[in-house]
Amino acid sequence: METLNYNIRLDPVLKTQAEETFESLGLGFNEAINYFLEASAMGYRIPLDLHERKPNASLLKAIEEAEQIIEEYKAGTRKPRFYANAREMFEAMDLEDETEDYDE
Repeated sequence: METLNYNIRLDPVLKTQAEETFESLGLGFNEAINYFLEASAMGYRIPLDLHERKPNASLLKAIEEAEQIIEEYKAGTRKPRFYANAREMFEAMDLEDETEDYDE
């Protein structure tokens, strides 16, 4: 079978992670890419489970909280806090975390 070279740009971290996954399945990187292309050509489709990623409950709660804070700033019912240094800010954040009840 005749072959050709084709250059693509990849995120190096993603490539390394993919290589590790392929290796665990007993495939080399080129073999896995060829498998993907063959499966695409044979089925006239992209052989992936493409779906919208949906946020989990904790992330949804954080998004709601951020939106509420933004609205409070816009309405003028929430004022910015100022801290003398980072330590003071982190201490205030720790106190808030201890007083909030999260359902996870």
